[in-house]
Amino acid sequence: MKTIVLGGGVIGTSTAYYLAKLGHEVDLIERREGAALETSFGNGGVLHTSEAEPWSRPGMPANIWKWLGKEDAPMLLRYSALPKMWRWGAAFVRNCTAERYRRHTQINLRLSFYTLKCVEEIRTETGIDYDLMQKGTLKIYTKQESLEQNRTECEAMRPHGMVFEVADPERCVAIEPALAPMLARGRGQLALMSSLASFRGFPSAPAYCASKAAVRLYGEALRGRLARHGIAVSVICPGFVRTPMTGANPFRMPLIMAPERAAAIIRRGLARRRAQIAVSLGALRRGPRLAGAAGRPRRPLAGTDPREGMISRRPTPSWRARRRARRPRRRRHPSAAASAAAGRAAAAARRS
Repeated sequence: MKTIVLGGGVIGTSTAYYLAKLGHEVDLIERREGAALETSFGNGGVLHTSEAEPWSRPGMPANIWKWLGKEDAPMLLRYSALPKMWRWGAAFVRNCTAERYRRHTQINLRLSFYTLKCVEEIRTETGIDYDLMQKGTLKIYTKQESLEQNRTECEAMRPHGMVFEVADPERCVAIEPALAPMLARGRGQLALMSSLASFRGFPSAPAYCASKAAVRLYGEALRGRLARHGIAVSVICPGFVRTPMTGANPFRMPLIMAPERAAAIIRRGLARRRAQIAVSLGALRRGPRLAGAAGRPRRPLAGTDPREGMISRRPTPSWRARRRARRPRRRRHPSAAASAAAGRAAAAARRS
């Protein structure tokens, strides 16, 4: 059987690989000159079993109700979306029982182990070389009750293959080699690369925004934990920087800047040991508008390559302007219009 796979990213190449193993004649079509040059380019992935818990858990409906309408909520849900999601919402609430939560967690855990097994098989069969690290995932909790809750959930999954340990600050330093010499000196600095997308979700990259938000929060928690040891943690949050990778983006990139300017801002922030280094402060102040602009396709100039299109500077109309545009104009009654015209003619005659 002949099969055509569109897209040479990590999903497309993996699909073509397994289809070929099953005996299919596979053609992989990619519009770029090589594989993994767009979404999969320069990205890193984490495969681990410690995030097997589903969102549908006991107490989550009450949390979602408190988060409703908040743009920075862990689960973003707007009021305008509720009428279209009532069926999904009812099914979600039904799955928030303790029994279903345990069952779904076990299913996700088995799926995670199967995924790790598939990746190991691909690595063994193909001999692919990449930056592989198998040191586990370090989670830092700022509240004791959150730590105890996660400990209880992991203990319930231990009979099913979950491997974990509860580490104190000294153990965290031993796990992370970069912290050991800094702790011995009593000074040092860590720089974590996040993004302005961690403050506001972009419709074009929801998974990217979520991962960068996790990096930012991890850095904020780590800074408070390591401050008493004399170690500073700076979280770098750049906006759009003009590089070959961003040149392939098909959407608008507001406030894009040259790499030299971005590097100068980052270097100055690191020298001052700032907690957060925002490369574009204007993007933070205009977050909601920029989030919408970053999700729309950019408008190319006439006669140019669409990848080199310029950013449209037309401002986004306010909600009042959009409301006025949708409101139908009132038509005046013919008799009222005639009397107004007669009044204006009489006034003109008196003046003359």
